[in-house]
Amino acid sequence: MATQDDTSSPPRIDCEVHRRMSVRSSPSPTPPTSSPELPWSPSLSAPPQTIVLGLWPYATHEQIQYYVQGYASLYPSANLLLLRYSRSYDEQLGNALDALTTINEKQNPDQTPDVLLHLFGGCGAAHGCRLLRAYKIRTGQKLGVKAIVLDSVPKVALPTLRASLQSPWLLFNAMFILMTVFYIRFLSTIAFWTFDRRCQQNRRDLNDPDLLPEDARKC
Repeated sequence: MATQDDTSSPPRIDCEVHRRMSVRSSPSPTPPTSSPELPWSPSLSAPPQTIVLGLWPYATHEQIQYYVQGYASLYPSANLLLLRYSRSYDEQLGNALDALTTINEKQNPDQTPDVLLHLFGGCGAAHGCRLLRAYKIRTGQKLGVKAIVLDSVPKVALPTLRASLQSPWLLFNAMFILMTVFYIRFLSTIAFWTFDRRCQQNRRDLNDPDLLPEDARKC
């Protein structure tokens, strides 16, 4: 888990392993705490053993829990892996690989775990692609992905002007969110060509028959 931001090192990926599961874009940045009604349901022949969420950089705890609770109601027996930014990329990605290969070792050696990938935006897709390449290098096999959900990043909702003026704390939060969004946009503009190359690499990886099974569904 990530603790505090470290401005001296680049953002890295954090992987968490949950015993119970996790949904497509939350309709609001502060979704309800109860299990939501899922607007979609992947038509898989059997429930996935593992679900991997490739999260976006500024995902809040409430947004993450929306997906955790949604998948818990949809696939209660599945394991959930969260891939998100932190300072411990190598260690946390290794934990994800360990979890996937442990499942593989308990099965037939020639059988890979059934996996559902849910990737949010370009950053989430990059997380998923790194995992696919690392799994291929470690095991020599393709990860047994049954379906990939390519999702957009949930919108950032700001309080109304009237509510902000009535509550200084809301006004401060709104200004902080705006500054964060503008900062991310500014960095994205500066690194446009790097971002474009990463998007192209993501597309190649997600269509690479050496990394994904031919019958993996994309939605």
